[in-house]
Amino acid sequence: MKIETKFNLDDIVYSLTKSKNRIKKTCVLCKGSGEVTIENTNRIISCPDCYGHGYHVEDAGEMWIIHSKSGGKIGKVEVELYSEEYERENKVKYMIDSTGVGSGTVWYEENIFKTKKEAQKECDKRNLELENE
Repeated sequence: MKIETKFNLDDIVYSLTKSKNRIKKTCVLCKGSGEVTIENTNRIISCPDCYGHGYHVEDAGEMWIIHSKSGGKIGKVEVELYSEEYERENKVKYMIDSTGVGSGTVWYEENIFKTKKEAQKECDKRNLELENE
């Protein structure tokens, strides 16, 4: 049996992952200053709504991102092959040094790309699909 994989050990690759998309919204109470003045006094205190940050972070759904802009080196390749009688999907999984090899993140082949340009193109495509859901 000869097993061929899309990537090999020591290849530098770029992986895609879903991430929470968060946006900063200017605090309405302090208008972004992080401070409020107590009425009828000259006393200025840290804004009680945003705790002095001047903004609130809000969840704006999920989006696909390139996990590491500098990529990672493949340190482990794992192949799962099943006989047709088991009706299970064959899978190729990888571990890369930027997320840990042996006890880190397992990356599926469909989420790994040879170049940053390919990864960004797929990222943009997937994010457009998320927007259209």
